[in-house]
Amino acid sequence: MLLKRNPFGELLREERAALACVSTEAPAAFLRAAQDGERRVLQLVADHGRGKSTLLIALQAREFPETPYTQLHGGDGVPMANGPMQFVDSIENLSWLGRRRLYSRCPVLACTTHRDLSRELKSAGYEILTMRIGIKSVEELEDIVKARIAAAQLPDQAQQDRSPPTPSRARLEELYQLHGDDARTIEHALYQDFERLRSEGLNSTPTTHV
Repeated sequence: MLLKRNPFGELLREERAALACVSTEAPAAFLRAAQDGERRVLQLVADHGRGKSTLLIALQAREFPETPYTQLHGGDGVPMANGPMQFVDSIENLSWLGRRRLYSRCPVLACTTHRDLSRELKSAGYEILTMRIGIKSVEELEDIVKARIAAAQLPDQAQQDRSPPTPSRARLEELYQLHGDDARTIEHALYQDFERLRSEGLNSTPTTHV
């Protein structure tokens, strides 16, 4: 298949940060603008699979590599990392009391959440920047797909004339029509497309008929 692996398989956190097709300048500027004693929070809001964790990971890796990052799961306690800023993924997995404790010890916070927490964040004294996350267009989806395929190419592939299989525009339009901004479900469908190509031993591109 001219690829070293399926482009749409699981990625390491470092790979997700490197390949994320996101802009980090605006949220980074908002967080950096916090003055002494000022409380600021960036909340990335979306349902499952829309890319909010990917943006948070990329923001931390590219702009604030020394800032603690914590991925929370159900039942986890309040992150204990020190410092004036924290990155917390899936903050809704903390109880209300747990979130209040986190707010009390963290003047600058970047977090992901499935529901808008503006009311309690405002009550905690934060200035809030809310970003609602999701793929906005087929063109944005194309950029994501190209980055994933480029990262999965064989080391010498870029020097050759042969191109790896690439989903057709029609296939991406079909997936976007079906799933909207649900990046995780779209990536799973593309993973299945490439697995089908691998099993068939083809070098052709996935289409709406694959």
